[in-house]
Amino acid sequence: MNFKLTIQYDGTDFHGWQIQNSQRSVQGELTSALSLIDNREVIVHGSGRTDAGVHAEGQVASVVMARDISAAKLRAAVNANIGKDVRVLEVDPVGDDFHARYSALEKTYAYQCSGDFSVLVALCAS
Repeated sequence: MNFKLTIQYDGTDFHGWQIQNSQRSVQGELTSALSLIDNREVIVHGSGRTDAGVHAEGQVASVVMARDISAAKLRAAVNANIGKDVRVLEVDPVGDDFHARYSALEKTYAYQCSGDFSVLVALCAS
């Protein structure tokens, strides 16, 4: 069954979304938890990638599970097997043609700049 996951995370301790060799990533955490639940290696697709230290309020991912499991049980199982800085907010069963990246209709990014000197402060002020 194909599932759409809506995820929230604090990116402070992550080296971005994408799986990194010997570095903690959001996709890596989700892959580990979902593979444990499905008792096989799963592939988690994200709607996009974030850089190291970047947070997300509603990142979308998709995963195909071989195990027969309800959306509610899958959400609870992932959240029980993942770090406290990542939460699966929603799990929805979707059609086989749904793919988090290719089915995305829009993406919204919000940039916040500190008051300290930064080349980005000029970008935020304009």
